Amino acid sequence: MGGFGRRELFPHAEAELALLFESESQMEAARDLLSAFLEALRDSGLRPRHSIHTVAECVAESENNAELAASLLDRRLLAGEPDVFEDLNRRFDAFLTKRAGAVARQLAGLSETRHARFQNTIYHLEPNLLETPGGLRDLQTVRWLAALDPKAPARDLTAAFDFLAGLRIRLHELAGRDQNVLDFAAQEAMSEHPASLMRDHYRHARLVHRTVRMALEAAEERPGTLIGRFHEWRSRLSTSEFTVSRDRV
Repeated sequence: MGGFGRRELFPHAEAELALLFESESQMEAARDLLSAFLEALRDSGLRPRHSIHTVAECVAESENNAELAASLLDRRLLAGEPDVFEDLNRRFDAFLTKRAGAVARQLAGLSETRHARFQNTIYHLEPNLLETPGGLRDLQTVRWLAALDPKAPARDLTAAFDFLAGLRIRLHELAGRDQNVLDFAAQEAMSEHPASLMRDHYRHARLVHRTVRMALEAAEERPGTLIGRFHEWRSRLSTSEFTVSRDRV
């Protein structure tokens, strides 16, 4: 799932795995085998971040399943019974038909909380390339929200992804671990002109941040959401020539 599912695994990032079972009883019977399997992965040098689920759990209509549902958008089969994976595909598609709007709003809430931890700004002297507003997490949120709502406006973020992903790869190589903070030492190591490097970073981060803000607002305003209609009503100002709604003219 996640970045591993998208084939975008960074050098020292965790490999996100879902271990999938048809039933709870099948899961219980395999606990010892699962422990040995995960230990073998760690011994081989991988960093697995695993979760264990039944197919039914993956499609449960829970108010707290946004992160699992988003990760499953990037699912791919590595090994095991193809029939179980196809059952997941069929049931997950049906789940999204009913719950895509709710999952999108949950993702929007998680993103707003993360942005608040970074004062809702891209301008940090030592930005976290993954978590800071305008970073790779925001870029992926745009992708997820677009997958949940195919009618959402699209924006090409390929250049931003290539730049931010390239910096994250270099950081991992320099640190030899899952290091995502572009601190002053890393800026000096990566470029003879750190100020120019950071200007390029802010330019790409600004585009990602603007795009994710539009995507989050669209997710929160999807038809049928009382909170979306309430925010729109509270923020709307109109004259005979202009309307200002949710900070947009």
